[in-house]
Amino acid sequence: MQARVFRLAPGAPMLAGALNTSAFNVGITLTPMLGGLTIDAGLGFTSVAWVGAGTGVLALAATGWAAALERRKGRDDVPAVERPAYAAV
Repeated sequence: MQARVFRLAPGAPMLAGALNTSAFNVGITLTPMLGGLTIDAGLGFTSVAWVGAGTGVLALAATGWAAALERRKGRDDVPAVERPAYAAV
């Protein structure tokens, strides 16, 4: 995933890497915080599993949305990954 981020932002690799790492840190921080809030609200310890599942679903939805936007945009300016000759089918 890190390689994909750098491929999509060739003009600003430092910024792309920093934003990618920041996004991971937000997810790592936000999910346990939300889990703690659900326990504090009296929903029980099993609510933490639902919070984890919910944030996982949100992450998958964001990934699907990004892929759909990339397909619709027709990223012609991004070079395709070259396949080795032996991998040609």
